[in-house]
Amino acid sequence: MKIFIPLILSVLPLACASAPRNLSCEDTAKHVSIEYKGVQNLSAWGKQNPFGSFAVSNKAAKEIKLPLDSTYYPLIVHGQYIELQSRALASDTPWQLDTVVLEEFAPPRKWLLIGPGDGAMFFVDMVGPVSDGERSKTREYRVSLKDVSGCQYLSQPFRINPQ
Repeated sequence: MKIFIPLILSVLPLACASAPRNLSCEDTAKHVSIEYKGVQNLSAWGKQNPFGSFAVSNKAAKEIKLPLDSTYYPLIVHGQYIELQSRALASDTPWQLDTVVLEEFAPPRKWLLIGPGDGAMFFVDMVGPVSDGERSKTREYRVSLKDVSGCQYLSQPFRINPQ
């Protein structure tokens, strides 16, 4: 038994060192990009709405899992996992939640898995910013997206050109 304990104590650190490490959210976020592609009118929830389209690209070493709204198309990220934020143009003011959604969401029932080296398109409801064209002229926007593990991904700032 006295020989067995030192053997385990010498082998255990080697085993732990060779185990794959979990990447932190910070490490992953550096390798996930979100690009704004424009506004499209799409049918969802039984009506036509303007939606911002976004391309997400995963160059991280791990898969990201995004919860979706229950619709099948378009792929809309579940409302509790995405925010549209804005701030005044050419300012250092902090980003603020732009559109407050005052409804109760059912839990996500569908998931979008994006593996390392893959990408996908998703959509965000843009009724508020598109319907107020004057306000949109003076604001810049970004989306804040969370995956199921709680990691946050931010798009680059973008401008909305109302249709």
